[in-house]
Amino acid sequence: MSQNPYPHPYYIFAPPYSESSAGIRVLHLLADAINRMGGTAYIASNLFAAHSATRPAHILAPVLTWAQAEEHRKTGIRPIALYPEVVEGNPLRSRAVVRYVLNLPGLLGGPSAYDEAEFVYGYGKRLAKEIGHPERSLFLPAIDLADWPQPEGVQARTQTCYYASKYKAVHNGEVFGVPPGAIEITRSLSTSINQDELKALLARSRRLYVFENTALAIEAPLCGCPVVMMPNAYLAYPIGDADHGMGGIAWGDDPAEIARAEATVHEMRSGYQAAIDQFPRDLKDFLIRTQAFRDAVPGFAADCRILKQGSYEADAARYTLSVLQPGQGGLSAIVSKAVSVVRRRGVLSTLKISANLMHIFLARARSGMRGDRR
Repeated sequence: MSQNPYPHPYYIFAPPYSESSAGIRVLHLLADAINRMGGTAYIASNLFAAHSATRPAHILAPVLTWAQAEEHRKTGIRPIALYPEVVEGNPLRSRAVVRYVLNLPGLLGGPSAYDEAEFVYGYGKRLAKEIGHPERSLFLPAIDLADWPQPEGVQARTQTCYYASKYKAVHNGEVFGVPPGAIEITRSLSTSINQDELKALLARSRRLYVFENTALAIEAPLCGCPVVMMPNAYLAYPIGDADHGMGGIAWGDDPAEIARAEATVHEMRSGYQAAIDQFPRDLKDFLIRTQAFRDAVPGFAADCRILKQGSYEADAARYTLSVLQPGQGGLSAIVSKAVSVVRRRGVLSTLKISANLMHIFLARARSGMRGDRR
């Protein structure tokens, strides 16, 4: 019997699966790809909802339980903790950490620089170069080209659209350079259009303006709609340019650059297919490098007690804090949610949520005091 070339399992720290978030999809699809290549990967989440979340049945990304993590510890299995760039610190208390940088460091939270002991990987060639490790590049194509067929026939392209979700909600950015009457596209709001409606909109649109790195910058050209990326303080470069090319994507709104995007919009499909073809080779290299990194770290590498602490109340406390962020609903959304919790789960559950909130606030206060002392 041949020895397993990838003996160390991956604990990929990620939220529950969400079709509307390309970053979350990438993490779940990475677990799936590792499992299909002969390795072992789990989604490790301290969110209670992760165990009940629905995702496409074909994605092999089991959620790690506290019992499984304990069994690994007792039997001497030595896991690798993998965090995206938005995660602060080392929640799984691992000595073997792989940091998978999916977006500009620090842009959407998390550290802007990484511990020297971490094995840092970039989501594609551009990010790998920017973080100082050009040899550690893994661009995982999270878009299925079969889901985005070429529009049939010639349609009149009369609409103009724009997308500025995190640019507005997280960074309080103001949209600029967009023609009057442009339709705003959103992804995760109750009023957002579904995927079929999005495809139809893009198929009749002559241009899509985006103010952040987004999967829409790929999906729009697949529908024949050129994209104009609007450089700003939070959009310093296009992440995937060195992996799938810039067919159908203009960098800035210079007329000559837009004309180039319009003339090359058909090239995105072949460029993205090339990235799909390259992925298995890059994944194998990723597995070899990260397994070797784990071999060099002595002893068991994770303390997963955080998985045991997941509860509805802890999730609700984190939700409450997230809603308080600019553009995320504010106090009125919290009051509405609190009323529904009292009705459905009772006063005791509400009190537990409040206790979890106090625990978070106290932990942050202690962390701040330690920072002041330093």
